[in-house]
Amino acid sequence: TPQWARTVDAAQNASEFADVAVASDGSVYAVGSITGDKKFGFGDGIEATSPHAAPGQSVLVVRYNSSGAAKWAATVDSGTTSSSEFFGVAVDSKKSVYAVGRMLNGVVDFGNGKAVPEEGVGDIYRVLLVKYDLFGTTRWAKSVSPPVGKDSEYSGVAVDSSDVVSAVGYIEGDGSFNFGGSAASVKGKSTVTNSVIVSYSNSSGDARWGRSTVAAAAGSEFLDVATDAENNSYAVGLIKGVDNFDFGSGVINGAFGGVNPVMVGYASDGSV
Repeated sequence: TPQWARTVDAAQNASEFADVAVASDGSVYAVGSITGDKKFGFGDGIEATSPHAAPGQSVLVVRYNSSGAAKWAATVDSGTTSSSEFFGVAVDSKKSVYAVGRMLNGVVDFGNGKAVPEEGVGDIYRVLLVKYDLFGTTRWAKSVSPPVGKDSEYSGVAVDSSDVVSAVGYIEGDGSFNFGGSAASVKGKSTVTNSVIVSYSNSSGDARWGRSTVAAAAGSEFLDVATDAENNSYAVGLIKGVDNFDFGSGVINGAFGGVNPVMVGYASDGSV
């Protein structure tokens, strides 16, 4: 039987959790989204309220202790975009939290003055990665400068034994996406969606490297990622159709004309 079960004790609109991670001390971190600008209560006096009216969605992260008591909750402080969501979460050795997802283009402050500026043109979705410390204070927030009119999204995140952060998802089209740092020009080869993995420093949030498809005639996406004891990253997701795909280690092909699974291993320096 479960040790405990928790939900909201105050809500006037929809809310949900999409992923969960557990820290070394047993603390549990859940991420997702809340809808609208009304108060959401998570028990034990812990509340979160977004500035965006329904149907707008805002990111959500809640920390529970090992007994299920809510300790803090965080969402958007302010911003010009009314849509942001978290889909994945990971915790490092210092119990800092890394949440990934997407945000509709605009300016968003995720707390503590850590804002993501507007980049690109139009109503596009952009990748989102936010770091919170043990106490729920936002340490940094990162997105991407995309080609005109092209979407991107993170769906999974992992932290290795050196506390290096790897985020995975997709970028749209074959233009250049600027993740900053040493990943200022990441390109896929498909004109639809291309799987992407970006490695970040935990302290600054600067991108260390980014990788996408080397060859692709159809769409691909990464959905989740894990790391091993040697700090290699393993990204999983999908490729579409039986055309050639190359992630840097040679050509592979799916066996089915629809969606096929894919796993790609990356060394700590981004090599395949």
